Amino acid sequence: MQLLLVLTLIVGLTVVQSVFGIGLLLFGTPLFLLLGYGFTETLALLLPCSLAVSAIQAARAWRQLELRGDYLRYCLPAVFLALGWVLLRAPGFNLRLGVGVLMLGTGLLRASPRARARVQGVCRQWRRSALTAIGLLHGLTNMGGGLLSVFVGSLGWEKAATRGNIACGYLLMAACQLAVLAALHPQAFHAANWPLPLLSAATYWLLGERVFTAASETGFQGSLTVFIALIGAALLIP
Repeated sequence: MQLLLVLTLIVGLTVVQSVFGIGLLLFGTPLFLLLGYGFTETLALLLPCSLAVSAIQAARAWRQLELRGDYLRYCLPAVFLALGWVLLRAPGFNLRLGVGVLMLGTGLLRASPRARARVQGVCRQWRRSALTAIGLLHGLTNMGGGLLSVFVGSLGWEKAATRGNIACGYLLMAACQLAVLAALHPQAFHAANWPLPLLSAATYWLLGERVFTAASETGFQGSLTVFIALIGAALLIP
């Protein structure tokens, strides 16, 4: 029963990530913690799956990945330092409530064209600081993907470029997290979990990409706004 539940969650969250570029870590982290998995076990289980899907998405949008350099300069060093601190000093550290409030508020702001224009201006003006903050948050909680989607979504690109740049950030952060985790907690990885990234990749090709292709530009942007708000609301539930 436990295995069936894990497989079902992986498939469902992969479909979400196939459409929005995020999902496996953002929803999977709290769900697997609730199932009794430890933080390091959760990372070891979800990161390879997320990396597999993000790698495919980033490769498909390679020419549209305008944020690659910024991720490497500002986001990844913050992820490295934050995750290293959590694993070594504070394994129970969590910013779930604060993230939930911020994401719910941002989702509501995106629903207003005037407010969305202001958010876009702030993100462009404070681009480096925003990416550094996202990296710190992701390293601390594994849930920085929601804010990453807010940041990239506010730049006003069409859906393929938006998803591609979100996936690129997720890919690089996951690779950094895996390296830190392997160095500090290699015992967290279990051979039985390694087929799961293949399951995620297959789910993406067979189902997730079809859902993404069927979504209209307006529907994509509207769904992303609703998705962000729902994530924020879900994170506020104890």
